[in-house]
Amino acid sequence: MIDPECITARILAQELRRMIDGAGVSPAWVGAAAGVSDDAVLAWLKGEHLKKPVQLFAVVDALGYDVVFRKRGNPRRTVRLG
Repeated sequence: MIDPECITARILAQELRRMIDGAGVSPAWVGAAAGVSDDAVLAWLKGEHLKKPVQLFAVVDALGYDVVFRKRGNPRRTVRLG
């Protein structure tokens, strides 16, 4: 059974905001780099339109794996979802 309480759109949005802030870039830059609109990135930062990624991460979690984001380079910061 997938536990939707473990991984949420809010958590993904918070981590995305931290990544954007840490990189010192704007949501417009992220949109251009990813090939999506600024509005899409701004919606993600509000936790909107993240249902499919949350479902994917919930499946990964149900299979017994951790979802981990690691910043490339030094120092390494690890963020675990779950």
